[in-house]
Amino acid sequence: MRWYGTGEPSLVYVERKSHKDDGTSESSKKARFTVEESSIKDIMTDQFDIAKIKKEMENTDALSVSQVDEWETLAKKVTQVIGSKQLVPTLRTQVSLNNTRIACKFSF
Repeated sequence: MRWYGTGEPSLVYVERKSHKDDGTSESSKKARFTVEESSIKDIMTDQFDIAKIKKEMENTDALSVSQVDEWETLAKKVTQVIGSKQLVPTLRTQVSLNNTRIACKFSF
């Protein structure tokens, strides 16, 4: 999960990143979708209502049918992995204005 800016986030990127072995010519792949910050707890506790959000997305003209379907597929895959592997956030990294990275490991 990632957000940009200072202070509390309003939108959070939920990200899936696959790193390839250094011995191959394949590059890492990143897929992500955005959610409101208030949805993060639901994602982490398997309470995220993908069908409801998909229906809301379908009722707007902002996204095509294929974009909504791609969002749904990724959201299902990511939430399934979080639930099946019982993943929890354990590290927070912040980058300051002078590009200094600060990492803090803690239990959420």
